[in-house]
Amino acid sequence: MSAAETLQALREIEFHDALLGDLAFCVETRSCTVQMAIYETEHARHRTEATLAMTSVERCFASLDFRNLLDNACAGNVQNCRVDVERGAVRHYLCGGMLETIPGSVSLSYGRELDAVDAVDQTLGGTTIADSFTALAGVEFMNSILQRVEVSPKQGTCTLHVQMCPREDSLDRVAARIELTGVVFCLVSMDMPSLALERMHGNALVCHVEEKRNVFRWYLMDGLIDVRAKSVSLIRD
Repeated sequence: MSAAETLQALREIEFHDALLGDLAFCVETRSCTVQMAIYETEHARHRTEATLAMTSVERCFASLDFRNLLDNACAGNVQNCRVDVERGAVRHYLCGGMLETIPGSVSLSYGRELDAVDAVDQTLGGTTIADSFTALAGVEFMNSILQRVEVSPKQGTCTLHVQMCPREDSLDRVAARIELTGVVFCLVSMDMPSLALERMHGNALVCHVEEKRNVFRWYLMDGLIDVRAKSVSLIRD
């Protein structure tokens, strides 16, 4: 199926009163995966777990108010979905935010399988470099590479997988992740092709930490990550 045909098929799906699950934005593969529980038909009495997979993503934007999403979880925190075939955009209106992507193709599969988010959660380890917003404020993120963003409204978490430079004068990077827990608000805005291309010099710019407000804000070459959370840790894998 062509990109337009996959988008057209998505317009037939009823997303009203669906429940938003985990989200994953992968810069390297230019993909976005959204776990949801939806009603397969308008007469269905129970939701079915489903995975919305989007590939060749041009741009993604997510604004998520975790409190509102959780408050409306029982009734369904997805209000509606609008598929703009001409623009190639998929937009989910949420009870507490919005999710918009411009993918090359989309697919919706029913029944949840073990995905990358689950697999990572079971095997994570590493050495903690910083364990507070105050400590994180002193870390240099210039020339780092953002690889993947994982968001879980249900768990109240946001994890950023990065390749960062231990020293400002070096491009020798090490794998690390930024784990934010007790998340209240999360904003992700990324131009996927642009970030995927900036691999030699890094796709990340300056990081701004507001210690009193527990805000982590990361300016990218073509994007922004803005998270407000209770706690944060920087862990070297």
